[in-house]
Amino acid sequence: MDGVRAGIGRRARGAMVLLWVAGAVGCADGVGPDGSGAHELAIEPAPEGLAVNQTLELTATLTNSFGDPMPPAGISWESATPSIASVDPDGRITGQAEGIATVVARWQSLSVQRAVEVRGFLIGPEGGVAYTPDRRAELTFPSGAVQDEIVVTVSPAGPEDLEGLPTDRMAPGTAYAFEPSGQTFFADVDLSLSYEPSTLPIGVSESQLRIARATGGTWAVLAGDGPDRTGRKVRGKTRRFSVYAIVADSARAPAPSIGQPASGSSFPAGSTIVFTGTADDAEDGALSGASLVWSSDLDGQIGTGTSFSTATLSVGVHAITLTATDSSGESATHRITVIVLNNDPVASITGPADGLTVVWGTPVGFTGTGADGEDGSLWGSALVWTSDIDGQIGTGTSFSTAALSVGVHSITLTATDSNGGTGTDQISVTVQNNDPVAAITAPADSTNVFWGASLGFAGSGSDPEDGTLSGSALVWTSDLDGQIGTGTSFSTAALSVGVHSITLT
Repeated sequence: MDGVRAGIGRRARGAMVLLWVAGAVGCADGVGPDGSGAHELAIEPAPEGLAVNQTLELTATLTNSFGDPMPPAGISWESATPSIASVDPDGRITGQAEGIATVVARWQSLSVQRAVEVRGFLIGPEGGVAYTPDRRAELTFPSGAVQDEIVVTVSPAGPEDLEGLPTDRMAPGTAYAFEPSGQTFFADVDLSLSYEPSTLPIGVSESQLRIARATGGTWAVLAGDGPDRTGRKVRGKTRRFSVYAIVADSARAPAPSIGQPASGSSFPAGSTIVFTGTADDAEDGALSGASLVWSSDLDGQIGTGTSFSTATLSVGVHAITLTATDSSGESATHRITVIVLNNDPVASITGPADGLTVVWGTPVGFTGTGADGEDGSLWGSALVWTSDIDGQIGTGTSFSTAALSVGVHSITLTATDSNGGTGTDQISVTVQNNDPVAAITAPADSTNVFWGASLGFAGSGSDPEDGTLSGSALVWTSDLDGQIGTGTSFSTAALSVGVHSITLT
């Protein structure tokens, strides 16, 4: 296999490029008229590239091992990317959409493929449509707009296209270059550009948006419709190609400005916040009263006019918008951010007293309160009681438990408000152990035995926490011989001569 490879550079103004990706060469079992085998299959270069709706004819050549041409009968064609370019059995290729298409020619075991860039749209006297792949920019040509066929390309404008143009009131991502640059038309061409409201510059409203043409270092607004807010498109009409974009027509809407508070300011919940703002309009002058409406994305409308104050903003991060509307109904907005901080609740344990000591199994009653500046009194699951030994032990304003483990507990009451703020109070409660009870049931006290005689011992141990004790929990000792056994019963013949004080622990 051998072939030729080429790269695609930056958009060439109106130029079309047809590229080799690979030329496949190989041997086949076919035999030519002179008895030699077919050796090479190739696609002859087309004279031009391809546009959408344009059809060109490709030619395949077949040569034998001596380099002599063979009749190309039996060559088949196919497109690996028919959505970009289709090809018929005779090798006629038609552009369907912009992109890189791969066309394959085959003869028996030989095949060759060619990559073709489909770029631009073929527009003739009957009219047509040209657009970007994402349809965010679209041109509709009526019949008679051009007299001869032209290839139209639409691409995002680069920095060199916007050099020297004011962009502070341009909707981001809406500037496009239409080519051939300077091409004129015999009828109005409809132009549609899409925009994203969330990306508009501060102080620009959707009602101001118009399509404008770059000319003489400035923007000239086109005749056409205002914005389609549902489809987020702006339409206009033009008779020549240039760089176009969506810009704000400043003469159509007022210019609001929020004076205070500064964007990003934070305030405790319940504090009074003062808002001031102005709006100037070319026709109406300074706006006031109901022409200025203040709103929060959390609380809705919060005021009107050039100034007002409020202490009722919800806890959270507010997008505060000042909307100015003039007498003709044109409006514009200015937006800032205000943060209202939550006031944490206060938790208070009212019982038992700090440092209480009880024995294990004794019921302990707990009482407490939670108060919040925004929510008022807290109760139920908003109040959670925990022990550093036993974990959560209760909820609400009061409860009682006899299940605290033996040890020194740090008891915490945590109050949580509706905004997630918390407050805590702590006390210490000590739970003491109940000692177990030991009882010797045999032998009887003051029993006498001869040295060497076997003597049986029996006893029991019980505990309020552990229940019946056994095994190594029961230890028998003699004041003469030390430990002599364990458990509830055992016998021994090894006691020393003397008077023993036998203890079951």
